[in-house]
Amino acid sequence: MSNSRKRTVAILSALFLIVWISCFITLLVQQVSSRSENQKLEDNVRNLKIENDNLKEERSAAGLNPLKLNLLLVESATLKVQDMRKKNYWAHNTPDGQEPWIFFNQAGYSYYRAGENLAKDYRTGWFVIEGWMNSPSHKENILNPNYTEVGFGRDVIYSVNSADSTNLLVAHYGSPY
Repeated sequence: MSNSRKRTVAILSALFLIVWISCFITLLVQQVSSRSENQKLEDNVRNLKIENDNLKEERSAAGLNPLKLNLLLVESATLKVQDMRKKNYWAHNTPDGQEPWIFFNQAGYSYYRAGENLAKDYRTGWFVIEGWMNSPSHKENILNPNYTEVGFGRDVIYSVNSADSTNLLVAHYGSPY
């Protein structure tokens, strides 16, 4: 075999190896990404349960029935928390003055009573509930005997210039028609 042919075979072999390694790395990254997304979903489900369990404790201590976790309220609370992140605000009403009930409606939740609690920078569900119980208006939502369902939305805002992050949590309470 001539030297130029040997060189061509060596180059093609090296290219094949590079392509194979690239494919392998791509598959590995996809698996890690997929695991990461699954972990986020598992964390969210776990946090929803923890927050709802903490609410159950407070309502039980007040002689009230627990709130049922409602997926439409989870969706409305998630829509709200995502809107706050996207539009960079922290309030019950949107920057253009719309009230929180628009998120209930967008999620398709029909209600005759609804309420909203917001929390920011709490690290665990228990501290959120404790903070809300120390606030008369938030406590009123938690212990409102007219509410029968709840949903939570959470998001994290990461700072571009530092390792800091801000945890946001929205609770939507409701009584369906």
